[in-house]
Amino acid sequence: MRNAALLSASTLLISALTGCGFAAGSFVGSLLTGDELSYFDIADSSGMWSGSGVVCLGGDESLVSEDGLYTIRGRFIRDEAAPADFNDNLIPCADEPARVATIRDDAGNTFRLGYAWRDSGGWDITPWVNVFEDEQVSLVVRQGDSEGTTSAGFGLTNSRGGLVYALEANRGEPGLAANDIPGLSYRVGEVVGTAQSDECGERSSFTLEFVADGQTITMFEGEDLAMEITDELMTVCTIASYELSGDCADPVQSSWVMFR
Repeated sequence: MRNAALLSASTLLISALTGCGFAAGSFVGSLLTGDELSYFDIADSSGMWSGSGVVCLGGDESLVSEDGLYTIRGRFIRDEAAPADFNDNLIPCADEPARVATIRDDAGNTFRLGYAWRDSGGWDITPWVNVFEDEQVSLVVRQGDSEGTTSAGFGLTNSRGGLVYALEANRGEPGLAANDIPGLSYRVGEVVGTAQSDECGERSSFTLEFVADGQTITMFEGEDLAMEITDELMTVCTIASYELSGDCADPVQSSWVMFR
């Protein structure tokens, strides 16, 4: 109980300092308890604090994608808590979105982006989009290729082309594709540890690698780092990065969020 309380306290502490919900909770917990920590410890315990991402899209008008990529350019109207009746008629929600960002395109059509970062218990720890009302923005959203997929991702840029927010919700396959977000590429790295899960066989935790402006960062599950992308300093948080060997829903999760 004491260790669990310390881990919860460390999670709240790092969240307040960085804006990442559960980021580095095990690391800060080790500092509080004095225990040594290895990445194999992280792999063994990460199931407790691994989260999931949600990305979905709705609009008053139909929207044609270009090779699976939806692009919306217009004015940022608002960002708010998601209503219970969110209309996801363009890209369906894998889970209830926590936030909705509304954009009105240059033709006057209104589109709503649903998004969320939820922890392993389903709690909302989603950072808000930091954009001024009526600011000119560009939004790209892509859904995974498989039929019935719930994988999706988005990137939001400002009028200067600088990245404001991005979220990848990989639930078995990528949402975003290469070059969807200018100046940024990412890939799955090496396996850093394995552990036996209760129902889904072996759980292998792997790193995620991000490349931008000649800089490469390698991140572990639940970690947060800063990275400069298109001249914008972003906070990057890994939401989930694992693969399950058993026959379970969403056997691969490779999700992350970055925001300024």
